[in-house]
Amino acid sequence: MDRDELAKDRCCPLGKCNNNTGLNENGTMFTHPDEQCKDGYKGALCLVCQKDYVFIRGGCEFCMGGAIFSSAVAAMISFCICVAMFVLVILLWAPSKKTQGAGDNYFGQLKIILSFVQILAAIPGVYDNVPWPTLFIDFTIPLNFMNFEFLSLLMESTCSLAVPFLDQFVLHMFLPVVLLLSIGIAYGVSRCCIRSVKKRKRGKELISQILILGVLLLYPGLATRIFSVWRCKEIKGVEGHVLEADFSIRCYGGVHLMYSGIAIACLVVFILGIPIGMMMILWRHRKDLHNNEDSNNEDSKRHELVKASLGGLYLQCKLFIC
Repeated sequence: MDRDELAKDRCCPLGKCNNNTGLNENGTMFTHPDEQCKDGYKGALCLVCQKDYVFIRGGCEFCMGGAIFSSAVAAMISFCICVAMFVLVILLWAPSKKTQGAGDNYFGQLKIILSFVQILAAIPGVYDNVPWPTLFIDFTIPLNFMNFEFLSLLMESTCSLAVPFLDQFVLHMFLPVVLLLSIGIAYGVSRCCIRSVKKRKRGKELISQILILGVLLLYPGLATRIFSVWRCKEIKGVEGHVLEADFSIRCYGGVHLMYSGIAIACLVVFILGIPIGMMMILWRHRKDLHNNEDSNNEDSKRHELVKASLGGLYLQCKLFIC
């Protein structure tokens, strides 16, 4: 359903516009533009949710008390705790070198599949002007979990978690920090529980693989969320521009300027910092990435360790310049 159809559905519902009441002094039948909107809606094109209503499943639904930011924070922390517990189990189990080879063979294919699913999940939100079929949108909503859009899934069942877009942006930007902290705690606990030197070494390799996979999972969602802060739209009859993700936010001023500054900082730290950081790590270990095929040179003594720890960054690349 496009914007015009949404406006027709939400503006002037039966019983509000089709009446014979006289015009007011301002030449209209309403004392305020929001009076012509369907119950639960207000603002430009009646696309903003009223108080005690939250935006879920493409529309505003009643939610007593509205969305609660603290509940969304608690959900994020709970999610990170679950991830930490899962990581702790993996580190304590610490698969042996015998099973490592099979896992490394599938790690690259897993990354490719996950990347495809992430792109598929982001398509309806990025290209929202395309009239996607409802079945396709319903199919991609659960896939947002792959972009760590856990709130998108939870808010479907709990309306108090359906916080506004800018609040979701803040939570999403803090998610990598909280996840890194929780995984670090899980790694520290595993080091205290494991006494075997061999298992500790294997745990170090595993934590590197987990962090690489986590970064690759987080990156597309972070990029989409950050650039959405600057996606503004001009609507006829409405002064200035409004934020595409939240029509209640006016662009280029006030609150939007403040969040734009935060988005710029996050762009530098995450969108630019992550690839640059990966490149620097690979450059630092460039001599250990591959064993030399030339018999005149000795093989790297740290090759197996680097391959096990950082292989997820380069083993599937067809071309790498050292």
